[in-house]
Amino acid sequence: MSTNHDAAGQPIATDTQDIWELRIITPPGILPAAARALRAHHCRVEEYETCCEIFFPAGTTRKEVFPRTPMSERYDVTLPDGYSILEMYMLHRRQSLLYYPSEHLEKR
Repeated sequence: MSTNHDAAGQPIATDTQDIWELRIITPPGILPAAARALRAHHCRVEEYETCCEIFFPAGTTRKEVFPRTPMSERYDVTLPDGYSILEMYMLHRRQSLLYYPSEHLEKR
């Protein structure tokens, strides 16, 4: 299954099993344990020199959990299987930092 991208870089599904509802861009250098945790919950992780793109499966929800500040927005991201992470979107960088449950990062 493959995914093409539109002019804005958003994925265009070419197969019903290859639909990604949410894409989050993070700084480069994702921790291997974090990438493993995301992949274990059916996310696609693509690492590049300048960023990391994480594609979350259909059914993922993203809910704002704290008041916005001039610098950032914070969201609870919950996958269809119930796995939850916290996203802090940095407005000035147009990238997010993701905070994972500690039990996944202790298994480095």
